[in-house]
Amino acid sequence: MHTTPNAVTAIAEALARRADSSWVTIVSSGTELSCAITTRSRRERDVLLLDKLPCTPQVSSVQAHCILHVFTGVTNAWHATRFGTPAHPPAADPDHAGEPLELDATDRALLDQFTGDGRLTVTELALATGRSTSSVQRRLEQLHTNGAISFTIDFDSELLGYHMNTRLWLRISPAHLRTVGQALAPPPPRNRLRRGHHRPLQPRRQRPLSRPQDLYRYLDEKLGPLPIDTVDIAPVLRDIERLTT
Repeated sequence: MHTTPNAVTAIAEALARRADSSWVTIVSSGTELSCAITTRSRRERDVLLLDKLPCTPQVSSVQAHCILHVFTGVTNAWHATRFGTPAHPPAADPDHAGEPLELDATDRALLDQFTGDGRLTVTELALATGRSTSSVQRRLEQLHTNGAISFTIDFDSELLGYHMNTRLWLRISPAHLRTVGQALAPPPPRNRLRRGHHRPLQPRRQRPLSRPQDLYRYLDEKLGPLPIDTVDIAPVLRDIERLTT
């Protein structure tokens, strides 16, 4: 999304207040922002894209993409899904997705609570939703087993010395989309986001780096040998909202 320079922070904060938003980020020169929106219906999506944003005079353009496939089984964080235990098995393999999971009232109540705070305990979830702890525990295990929820670790990458976050948009021909996606998502995972979008075949990747020289080496040594047509680079200036806050 492109905005006027004096409005980007206000628009980003407004998007961050939405219950269905995450990863609201100001990128590039400070006049662009990106965010993830998870709506439950086509109407909710259309109200934002066709009504609210076009009526915001400070917004000059919007590009919307639909996620088709997530190569790592997670979305946008350092993650712990590979370290499943018998009580918490690894999430379902995204490469072999089944039918969409039917959510009941308990599932939706739990997901609504996670929207505000993903660290809630089973006891806290039971109190907030009016369900028993055993019912909450059972539903969480089922949602995790079916891949509807997964465990992620969200923290400031600068604490580990990564002072430069950069988003990369890769243009790839359909014949090489899976090859590139799998090459950029080997274990152990280090990237915050690897996913395929509907158009123009651009998997998006966010890479934490220590310095600009690391970005050059990554482009040259990691991306250079892969069948990638073009790469667009957008330095991350500020995270307004991460996974939940």
